[in-house]
Order: sequence, then structure tokens, then C-alpha cells
Amino acid sequence: MPKVMIVEDDDIILSLIKNYLKNLQCEVVGEARNGEEAIELVKTIDPDIILMDISMPGRYDGIQTAEKIKKAHELPIIFLTSHTDEETISRATGLSPYGYLFKPIKKIELKVAIDLSLSRKAIEEKLQESEAALKLHQNDLEKMVEAQTEDLVKAKEVAEEANKAKSEFLTNMSHELRTPMHQILSFAKFGMSKVESAPTDKLFDFFSKITDSGHRLMSLLNDLMDLSLLTSGKMPYQMDKYDIAWILNNTVTDMGRQFEDHSIGLLFEMPEGPSTVICDNIRIEQVIRNLLSNSIQFTPEGKSVEVRIEKADLTVAGQSVPGLKLSVIDQGVGVPEDELDTIFEKFNQSSRTKTGAGGTGLGLAICSEIVKHHQGIISAENNPSGGATFSLILPQFQASKSPA
Repeated sequence: MPKVMIVEDDDIILSLIKNYLKNLQCEVVGEARNGEEAIELVKTIDPDIILMDISMPGRYDGIQTAEKIKKAHELPIIFLTSHTDEETISRATGLSPYGYLFKPIKKIELKVAIDLSLSRKAIEEKLQESEAALKLHQNDLEKMVEAQTEDLVKAKEVAEEANKAKSEFLTNMSHELRTPMHQILSFAKFGMSKVESAPTDKLFDFFSKITDSGHRLMSLLNDLMDLSLLTSGKMPYQMDKYDIAWILNNTVTDMGRQFEDHSIGLLFEMPEGPSTVICDNIRIEQVIRNLLSNSIQFTPEGKSVEVRIEKADLTVAGQSVPGLKLSVIDQGVGVPEDELDTIFEKFNQSSRTKTGAGGTGLGLAICSEIVKHHQGIISAENNPSGGATFSLILPQFQASKSPA
């Protein structure tokens, strides 16, 4: 039922309008006899529509009263007037587009005016809601576009950095492959030209250098093959329980000559109790060998490398499980702080490696992939006293088992 407020100073007209509204199933929620009363009354009630007489006694006429009401309330106002002059009609319609009725008021005209006014009000409210929703969606869309644009820019930057790193890697790898191949060809050619005149020790030196270069080339090709298999998920693993101390001891024994040749000492610190982990012993030996080779590469002569095995927990499949941590602690140049988070990434190489002892940067990426498959953790950090510590943590099993 529409709620109507009437502003009319003529009692007869007021009574007639109220009677009409009652027949039209409208509720009269307020009556005012002049502008001042209307302005105060509308503050205390909540009408759907106002019927406003234009000519009223007092300070404000109907149009002035409507102006003041509309500053605080967006209500349909239908003017009631006996005036037919163009100026009055123009003032009324300019202020309120809901129209006006000429006195004497007819019921059917009043009904039509009220129905049209309420319909128009409902449409305008819907339009306002739609505009507000559209504006909100526009703002959300703008934010989404900004966010997506920012993401695209970041993705582009990451892709460019990755492409740059890959290009640098391929350039470096090309050089690394060419160098031993060039040495093999050069020494072979030189040996062939001197085979009849060179002394035996000289020919032996040629063959030794060819052999060393061949091993270097084979190592590079093996790294490339391993990386390809790891990246494609085709690397075979034979997982079982192994004593990591046993694996470490075999690796160190095999690499002992390298430590001696570089005049580098080796210190062990083994854990108390079982040191069993679940792993592919060949692949974990590959990781340990790589970490030890790096430590030899960067530790100055006369210094030492420390290898430590200790207990450490890690999270596997969302659960905390006991594990063993193997750390290789060198006394070398360390790793730049801004490269600690990227040193295990593919096609990444430490700036100190590039300018120092050389290398392709594949070894640590391969180690990272192997350790991930073992559900382990590999990390690097710089030592307060210099050098770096490379650590891997693998899940541990309580029973100890060493291969026969």
C-alpha cells in the first residue's frame, strides 16, 4: 500500500484528496498546511510520495518547499495547482519531473499520477542500483586488469630472466664442450704427426691429455643426459634402505686422491646410532660426489673440508618424519647472498663460479632434482667464518642396512 504525505491548506480539497486516496488503497501517513510544517513533518515520516499544493500561506510556497525537501530526501512530488500560467508550470516541472495536477482534482487523474510516479521511482531506483553495481564491476574489472597486467609483466620479466640464463648457460656449455673436444683433436693431430719421431714419454703425455679431455667431455655429456632424464621424469631410481655413512665413506675413499692432489684436508663427524636413509644409493652418491667436488674446487690449498652427519627432522607428505642431514662445509669463496635462492636452479650459475673456477652450473641443478625425488631437502648457506655449507636432508629409517 503506497504511503502518501499531503501538503494542502484548503480543508475541502484536503478532505477530497484523502477520500480519493482511501478508495485507491493508499495510506495517508502525514498532513501539513504550509511549507514549514511540511519540511519538519517529512523528517519524522517515511512517505513513498508527496502531494504538494503550489499556493500556500507562510514563508514558502509549494515549489520552494519542494526544493528544501529534495535536498535531503529523494521523493516523488506531484504538484497540485490552480495556476495555468507558463512560468508556474515551468518552475514546477523543472523541479519535479513527476508532474502536476490541476484543481479540482479528479480521482482517475490522481490514480494515474500516483501509479506513474511510483513506477518511475521504482525504475530510477533500479537504474541507480544497476549503475552502482556496474561501477562496482568496472572497479573490480579495472583491479583485475591491473593485477593481471602486473602478473603478465612479472611473468614476462621472469621469462626474460630465464631465457637470458638459458642463453648464458648454452653459451657457457658450448664453450665447455668445445674446449675438451678441441684439446682431444689438437693432441691427437700433434701425436699423429710425431708418432715416428717423438719419444715414448712425449707420446704418453699426449695420450694422457687426450684421456683427461675425454673424461671431461664425457662428464659434461653425462650431466646433460642426467638433466634431460630428470626434467622429463624418466630417470630410473632403485629405492631401498642404505647407511648414508657407508655411502659417504665409499665416496670419500674413491675421491681421496683428489683431496691429496689439492692438499685439502677432510674432517668427518658421524652421528651416534643408526644412519639409515631411504634412497637410491647410486644417485645419492652422485649428489655427495658433486658437493665434495665443489668443495675441492673452491677450497684453497692447505685448508680443510668438513663433512658432518646429524639428525634432523623434515616434512614428508605433510607429516614430520625423522631424517639425517649431511653437510659439506668448505672454506672457499662462499656464495653471493642474492644467489643462495637460485643456485640450485637449472641453467643457473654462481657469478663466483663464472669468474672463479669455471663449470657449467649443471651439477647443483641435478643434485636438486635427485634430492626432490627422494622427498628430501637440499640447501646452501654461507659460513660466518667464510666459505659455504651445502646440506641435504633425507628421510631416515630406524633399521640399519648396508649393501653386502
